[in-house]
This record gives sequence, structure tokens and C-alpha cells, in this order.
Amino acid sequence: MLRLPDRGESQMPLLAAFLLQAAEMPPPPPPEPIDFDLRDVTEPEEPISTRAAVQCDRGAGDEIVVCGARDRQARNRYQPLPALPEPQLPRATFGLDENTTLGAELEGKVIAPGIVSNRVLITLRRAF
Repeated sequence: MLRLPDRGESQMPLLAAFLLQAAEMPPPPPPEPIDFDLRDVTEPEEPISTRAAVQCDRGAGDEIVVCGARDRQARNRYQPLPALPEPQLPRATFGLDENTTLGAELEGKVIAPGIVSNRVLITLRRAF
């Protein structure tokens, strides 16, 4: 429901809102027709002297040929990181007596993406 302002309040914002709603906007102008046609484009007087243009084959008269070289920006591209060697985990070996040694090795293998299987190998060796 519309509430009219009291005598102490200003009536100007309400009047401005009514006038803005009543104002009629002119319609937008119609878009201009596009007058560009590839058939009207002529070849440049001097050939383009880039490496990509030299390696590019010309197509038939009704074909559009697009070619380029990726190696121009290769130094600015991120390259994949080299594969890291698997870290060698330490081995622990203890001599129990002259002929017997006890050893423990740790091993970690990736069995699925994001899943690592950690293993402990305990060896008991006896020389004879």
C-alpha cells in the first residue's frame, strides 16, 4: 500500500520516483548492417615475413588456412616437472652376535592414486 508522507516529511523523493516512472525512453536505434565480406579482402602488397607464414601451405581459393608455430612462446610456457626419484628410506642393521644380524627396512608403494602402502621388512640373517 502506498503511504503518503506526513506534513513534516519531504515529498520530493516521492515526486521524483513518480516522474522517473512516467518518463518515456526513446527506442534504441536499429543496428547497422555488417558490410564486411572476406571476398572483398585483398592480399597485402608485401608478403608477411614470419616463420609461420613460410611453413604454411596455401589452400584452395575457397579455403581458409590458419597456421602458426608453438615454439615461439615455448620459453614462456610451463614445462612438466621431471619425474622425482623415489626417496630411499634408511636401513637399520644390528649385529646380535658374530654370525647373526637383525635388519629393518621401510618401504612405501603407491597402489592407487592417493593411496600409499607403507611396509616394514624385518630380516634375520644367520651366517653358517
